Amino acid sequence: MGCVVNGPGEAKEAERVLPKAINSIPARVLIFYVLALIVIMSVQPWDLIDPNNSPFVEMFSFIGVLIAFHVINFVVLTSAASSANSGVFSTSRIMYGLAREKNAPKRFAKLSGRHIPRNALFLTALCISPSIILVMLSDSVMDAFSLVAGISSVLYLSVWGLIVACYIAYLRKHPERHAESIFPMPLARIMPWATLVFFVAILVVLGFAEDSRIALFFAPVWILFMALMYRFLRSTRAEAEPIDFDAERDRARELVEQHVTETGGKGASERLKKTGRRTLD
Repeated sequence: MGCVVNGPGEAKEAERVLPKAINSIPARVLIFYVLALIVIMSVQPWDLIDPNNSPFVEMFSFIGVLIAFHVINFVVLTSAASSANSGVFSTSRIMYGLAREKNAPKRFAKLSGRHIPRNALFLTALCISPSIILVMLSDSVMDAFSLVAGISSVLYLSVWGLIVACYIAYLRKHPERHAESIFPMPLARIMPWATLVFFVAILVVLGFAEDSRIALFFAPVWILFMALMYRFLRSTRAEAEPIDFDAERDRARELVEQHVTETGGKGASERLKKTGRRTLD
């Protein structure tokens, strides 16, 4: 999701690429997560799975693959490296974008000779490095993973909760902009509130487990730290030029019209004409 969020800033044709990327997320979740769980639980009931053993290793053991342990370890290491790579990329680019908009120190807006936000990348690596110490000090890798995963879940929920809250305020203040969007949120009056309720339910579930309950105690510390940083960067934000969203909206509309003209998309052209007449339910 972080890479998809960075799409508008990295893609040349965000109006075309971003909807396609967002629409592909449900299919990926269904195939790689839901379907995998269905296959595992169709062979072995969920209440009989040993949390100390990988269910994937047991699945391969059932069919006689004796090297399953090593194969799964290789797959897990590869997926972990891929996840860390995407996290480092998205975090450094977000910090770079914040610095360009005067919402972070200017030093993070500098690029290297290869157009890499080097300072933001160094900061990301510095924030990740304590996890190595945590693994070395923990009794097991699983304990360290549970702690990091729990804290990350709470932080993700708080960040996305703020995004949803901002969207609700945006929808209330500028309903006409939502009506003119070529890729609006379905059920815009209901889905943001349903999402917030879902986030609260996840926090309640995290509170029942002892290993994830610790993460809830760390959440106020992180929120306090971010509030202090926001106050500390007040002088930096004062130098930022206000964004003319109406001009940006007109520019995006012109790009879409140009794309429709070049591709001869009749259906897209009809949808574009309707954006000015669309109203919220």
